[in-house]
Amino acid sequence: MTIQIPTLGQVYNWQPETLTQAGNDLEAAGKNFSDRMAEAQRAVDNTALRWQGNAASAASARALTEFLAASRAFRAADAVAQSFISAGSTIAGYKAALVKIHGEASSAGMSVWPDGGVTAPDFPNAKTDPTAAMMQGNLNRAAADFQTRLKEQLANAGSAIAAAKATIAAGLDDLAAHGGPGGGKDSGGTPLSGPAGAALGKKIHDAVASGQPIPPELLTELGEDMKASGVPPEQLAAYLQGNGATIPAATQEFTQQFFNNAGADGFIAASEQLKAQGPAGQTSAAAMSNALLMLSDEKVGTGRDRNGKPTSPGSYDRLPTDIKQLISTRVGTQGPDANTQQYPDMGQRPENANMNAFLTKQNKLLDALGMSDQGIEPGTKTSTELYRQGSHLSWQQTHNNQLNPDSGYPLDDSISKSVEIAARNHEGTTAILTGQGGPEILGSGYHADTDVMPLLQRHWPDGPNGPAINSMLDWIHQDAQVTVAPGDPHYQSQLTNAELAGRSAHGLSQILSTTHSSDGTNNFNVLSTGENSADLKMPHGAQMTPGVAQHVAGALAPYVGNMAGAAENLTGTHGFGTLNPVESTRIFTLLDGDPKAAAIINGAAIAQAHNFDRAFALGQGGPELALESGRLRGLVEGGIAAESGLHGYDDQSASAHRKEQLGAGFMTAKEYINLGVKALPYEKYVWSPMANSIEAFLKDPTVGAINDKPSTPYPAISYDNFDLTEQQTDVRADAGRRYTMLQSLVDAGRVDPNALPGNFTDHGALKPFEDLKSGDLASVPKILEGAGLNRDDSNQYVIDARSGDNEINQIVFGGNMTTADQQLFVSVLRGDKVPAHVNQWK
Repeated sequence: MTIQIPTLGQVYNWQPETLTQAGNDLEAAGKNFSDRMAEAQRAVDNTALRWQGNAASAASARALTEFLAASRAFRAADAVAQSFISAGSTIAGYKAALVKIHGEASSAGMSVWPDGGVTAPDFPNAKTDPTAAMMQGNLNRAAADFQTRLKEQLANAGSAIAAAKATIAAGLDDLAAHGGPGGGKDSGGTPLSGPAGAALGKKIHDAVASGQPIPPELLTELGEDMKASGVPPEQLAAYLQGNGATIPAATQEFTQQFFNNAGADGFIAASEQLKAQGPAGQTSAAAMSNALLMLSDEKVGTGRDRNGKPTSPGSYDRLPTDIKQLISTRVGTQGPDANTQQYPDMGQRPENANMNAFLTKQNKLLDALGMSDQGIEPGTKTSTELYRQGSHLSWQQTHNNQLNPDSGYPLDDSISKSVEIAARNHEGTTAILTGQGGPEILGSGYHADTDVMPLLQRHWPDGPNGPAINSMLDWIHQDAQVTVAPGDPHYQSQLTNAELAGRSAHGLSQILSTTHSSDGTNNFNVLSTGENSADLKMPHGAQMTPGVAQHVAGALAPYVGNMAGAAENLTGTHGFGTLNPVESTRIFTLLDGDPKAAAIINGAAIAQAHNFDRAFALGQGGPELALESGRLRGLVEGGIAAESGLHGYDDQSASAHRKEQLGAGFMTAKEYINLGVKALPYEKYVWSPMANSIEAFLKDPTVGAINDKPSTPYPAISYDNFDLTEQQTDVRADAGRRYTMLQSLVDAGRVDPNALPGNFTDHGALKPFEDLKSGDLASVPKILEGAGLNRDDSNQYVIDARSGDNEINQIVFGGNMTTADQQLFVSVLRGDKVPAHVNQWK
């Protein structure tokens, strides 16, 4: 660094206040920029609550990446601002000192030169008069002192100018690159380390223990350190797709030691104070919560071993003891998942005060964790513990008079927060819904068919982001299928996600359909009717709410083909396997209890059957599709019949109800087919209801097909005769399937509608099925044969499909499904009477 010594004239011309003002302006602009970026990040965060799947990952990755880049730019800008301010202050000090010394020297009669040299005036007779000579000596010594002081200050000022130039230039280069010292720790600051984390955590803990607010400068340091401890920007996209991340060992140790020393009290208090600061503080609070969740995440480690697994991975056991206590203590003398009968000692007496202190602190912890960014997951074990806490609190709220909704305890918020955070980890959700995961994930004594029930029975509050249970369920239909071909870079991750979704859906279907859960509860009956004589606190009104039913239907819709016994290579799903006829009928019966849920699940089944018929006509699938197509129609009919039996409808009412339910199902199926894709890119005939279709029904209450009372007629895809007589239904169903084949050939360009008989078309387009008369439809087999479809094959397909239609009637209802009767529901309820060798798809 070259130092140039300024002259006094140059110093007098300096205007260091302009440096200070420039720094202040840059600092203010940076803070405003930071606040706006923080607001934007939180806005994306809140929006992501409504998004799931790849869209949510992409949005979160982009938002977090941009925010981190912006944060580095802000820190670089702030560093430049501080350099300007510091340089302005320092140089102003040197200028003031030089002006003062110069003034003193001039007042003393000294001659002051531009380079800081000082010459004393000549005292009269100094060469001849001893006294005058002594006075001259005093003047010379004073001049020398002034000169020393001036030259020293000029040298200091020169050094300050050189340092300011270097610092500001480096800062401007840093700012131009949008870089900056990662979190303020890569250059010039104290590096992240275990001792640094322990020291900071202890400072936070001690400040909280003193009963005073945490000092602002300590919160600033905390925020910067936590921002520096996050996922490296280049790994964000992979992390948000579930692939984990690698962080420096020093960063992990910093985080570990910080939380060990700050404890739950320090974490909660710091989060509350940061949150109160506005957007910038909330971003720091989010960074701190992110760090705690990543500390528990088994997919975040300090490296990778030869098998690609994280080394020194995060885990639930890394969390401080007092935080684990708040997450995992489930107090109750009863309940499906209580693990203790007493609350931890919170230093309060009597016991209800102790309970209040614990539940209040637990709520504050969950609120602090809820500040984390939506893309940041808890570890799998932490996820299951949060789910279990949410379910336990939900059960306690309905069964413990001290904790009911009118008690004043913040259980609604605690339940919602615990489930929302837990649901970010799909492995944890899968473990909770299936009961599979082993002691290291689920601990001991967990039973999915009892412990999930309080969440399914809960009357969820409808907050600004919807009920929290939506986040537990909605990802399933979005991840149900793999949409890229093998060999694509995203294939394996999509396949893994699809398998988790399928396993979760299967576990959910088992919870819903069992009549003998681990604690003896008949889940299907309770969720359908609300009746549970064994539950003295909730003997009535425990059925699944419409809102929950609709999202359950959305989660299960991609798997309707599997429920009908179709193999996964025919449906494009993974991990679900199949479900037996009785259990599948229970699912349809249960969801038929709500018009919108019924439209979603029945529409999915009708659409899947339609696409099986279409695939056969186009040669994209073989005759094996016929049975599955028929079984899907049978499940729709069986569910509606059993649900009618539950209400005790007579024949006329049952017929009207059937027409309404089927009409809504047909309308929804038509929307599925219009909105969804008909085939995956690498297997021509694989199809199931797509996520974008289901999303429309879940999120848009104006979709006609799922309005409670649609105002317009339902344009049926097929089967417009809703009479209960078996013969008419079969005949119309056969005609409907052949019409679907004809429609598919027309759409594929293999049949020219202009070449069809005139009564089949309207202005050159094939008429809708419902506009064709029975006599017209009788000629469809000949038309199909003329288009190259073998008549014997198509006739056999229709016969096999009709056989599939009838399987549910024979297996579940003993052939009695054509007459409305309460016994129809009883047959489904008591389906366990069906021998195991009979209760299976042929």
